[in-house]
Amino acid sequence: MTIEQYYGLPEDAPRIEIIEGIVYDMSPAPIAKHQVAVAVLHHRIYRHVRGRKVGRVFLSPIDTELDRRTIVQPDVVFFRWGRPAKWQPRAPFREPPDFVAEVLSPGTAVKDTTIKRDKYEQAGVGEYWILDPETEQVVVYRLREGRFESTTSEGTTVASSVIDDFTLDLDDFWREVSEGLPEVS
Repeated sequence: MTIEQYYGLPEDAPRIEIIEGIVYDMSPAPIAKHQVAVAVLHHRIYRHVRGRKVGRVFLSPIDTELDRRTIVQPDVVFFRWGRPAKWQPRAPFREPPDFVAEVLSPGTAVKDTTIKRDKYEQAGVGEYWILDPETEQVVVYRLREGRFESTTSEGTTVASSVIDDFTLDLDDFWREVSEGLPEVS
């Protein structure tokens, strides 16, 4: 599928991503822990950047065109202040974000950790976080000289090198995610 064909889809079409022209179905919907983790991460970044005016953060689904053959919908995207340079309502972002986060789901984990990681690296995304709700770990990829270098959360805090002064206390984060889930019957 081409990007032009994608843009011609009706608004109520099933959610998809296109990577190198290949269509990836985004259904079924993610599990509850995924959705709560995305919401909590977005909220924390939003609260952090809002008062500081260091950038803007967006929540999925938000079309992000990485190149003319790839359009993805990251869970959380962040652009430093003044970016994207050209943005239009009802249009995708056409610049790579400075920061992307994906929360793993069983149906998208392989794509998020391989194909999308490679596309984010090629596009020049400055930092990519992969949050795993099962292991409650975070893998951080930082762009250095055009290549991602990765680190896995070992301690209790993860700091962003892209979002000024933003740190995530992992124990507190995963506790808040758990508190946001319904009780298991």
